[in-house]
Amino acid sequence: MKFSSLSRLSPLILHKKYVDLLLEKNNNYDKEIQKDLTRTYPNNSTFKYGNPNYNKLYHLLTVYSLYNPKIGYAQGINFLVAHIIVLFEKEEDGFFFLDALLQKFEFEKLLGVENKLQNKLNNEGTYFKQYCQEIQNYLNSMHLGHEFFTANWMITLFSNAMDNRHLFIVWDFLIIYGWKFFIYFVFSVLNIYKESILEEEQNKLTFLMKNIFKNDLFEQKFQNIIEQTLELINKDKNIYVI
Repeated sequence: MKFSSLSRLSPLILHKKYVDLLLEKNNNYDKEIQKDLTRTYPNNSTFKYGNPNYNKLYHLLTVYSLYNPKIGYAQGINFLVAHIIVLFEKEEDGFFFLDALLQKFEFEKLLGVENKLQNKLNNEGTYFKQYCQEIQNYLNSMHLGHEFFTANWMITLFSNAMDNRHLFIVWDFLIIYGWKFFIYFVFSVLNIYKESILEEEQNKLTFLMKNIFKNDLFEQKFQNIIEQTLELINKDKNIYVI
């Protein structure tokens, strides 16, 4: 993974920088962050108000929004951070990993001042004809684009759609292959679900896509999806990196 400028800091200096930012009183994103705290895994008791993970989530979101004003705070980052909290006991370690992850996937361009999310979604759409033609035609017939589900997956790196066990495996491959893995993984998942997608009406399709990583078929086919994704990557080495 691409290392951030934080990697050059000693643990002591990193800790001091983290604490200094945490104690900063003026944060334009504070109200927005506090709203999203209660929306992040509301059914998970460890993220409820007053519990340690709730506090860690608030701390990390606050510190990062101050540390990187090019991104500040954007919806979706709260889910990324919630999973990072599970990975790292120390907040400073989670802070370091979050910064490296967001730099790796150029979130400053994706969600920051440049806001090139739509460009990435458009680039992804150009490959739907090649890998998911029937699904694209079906979405077009309902005046839908792939963005109604892929945009959310992109800005959260699947973190609000997948359980920890599957997500951390997917993240491992994302860190190795970058956006290339993301796009082929999406196509592999969609092709596994093609029959179900083509049978659903619009309102039921929305529900299906929202929960596509949380049912028995995904559990059963997960290994196959990973293998198919890697095969596609190895087969087509010239695909753009979105």
